[in-house]
Amino acid sequence: MNLNQVQIFCTVAKHLSFSMAAEELFITQPAVSQQVKALERQLNVKLFERVGHKLFLTEAGEAVLTHCQTMLTARAEMEQTLAMLRGSGRGRLALGANTTGGMYVAPGIVRAFRDVSPEVEATLQIETTNRILDRVMQNMIDVAIVTGPVEDGSFAIRDLCPDEV
Repeated sequence: MNLNQVQIFCTVAKHLSFSMAAEELFITQPAVSQQVKALERQLNVKLFERVGHKLFLTEAGEAVLTHCQTMLTARAEMEQTLAMLRGSGRGRLALGANTTGGMYVAPGIVRAFRDVSPEVEATLQIETTNRILDRVMQNMIDVAIVTGPVEDGSFAIRDLCPDEV
């Protein structure tokens, strides 16, 4: 068993959907199925069962899920501890932008950020505004750069620059 399989299993269990897990993890649905099957073979148990079109955790799946969540929490705590030991300036920054923001605004921001904080891994993901905002809500993106209005009051909105178009 590897932590990648554990992460995939937990994501399928969260959504009770292989395709939604694949979308969240940015991998294909067959890859998700393959990793879950490999985990089932290693553990010699069935983790999910289908009833009609619905997916359910088996009793063994529920037991395994508890332990897998503990493993992922331990990994996250270890990574946090190691980041603190390396110095407070290290870490990751996940930026997301819609197409316009990603083409015209975000690249300059990412370059400037990397110049100021080269020890921080900054990534940029470009998608539709709705998908970017969904990823922020899922805590997969730290900062979003979008053009146009955002009506959802769940977000703290700041103007970066005027749009001259």
